[in-house]
Amino acid sequence: MDDNENKDLELPKVKEEADSENIIREDMISLNELDNNESEKQVEEDEKQEDNREKVLEEEKNEQEEKIENLKEDNKKKNRFYNICYIIVFGLLFIWLGIWFTEYKNITDGNDPKFCLKTDVVEYDDGTVDICTGIGYKVINYKRESYKALEIGPFWIKERSNILKK
Repeated sequence: MDDNENKDLELPKVKEEADSENIIREDMISLNELDNNESEKQVEEDEKQEDNREKVLEEEKNEQEEKIENLKEDNKKKNRFYNICYIIVFGLLFIWLGIWFTEYKNITDGNDPKFCLKTDVVEYDDGTVDICTGIGYKVINYKRESYKALEIGPFWIKERSNILKK
């Protein structure tokens, strides 16, 4: 009977061992499932973070593009303003040069200046000096017995007759 008793005792042990192995397997399976679930959750969180990063990067890119467009627009406005200023300045310079050359041609041909802003006549005992002040230039015509000349120069030139007196 000892053998039978041993067998009877062994059977519950085997059953207990098998049950504990099944429990361990189930626990391992449930742990694996938990790990899988956690790893799936981690993957989902990583994907969400990546999506958020992409959204943030896209927003930053859009903001930078918008800033660049605004700067380009501001530069276009500034460039238009400067271009208009350059056109006006160079146009006025061109007109001034045209007036100056016309005056020079008239005076060298023996005619009186046409574009005088201010005309002065200074009388002396032996004749007169005609002074015509234009835009940025001065024409001085000496009609004297002692000194006959025609001077064309910048507006700051002085009459030589006054210099000779001193």
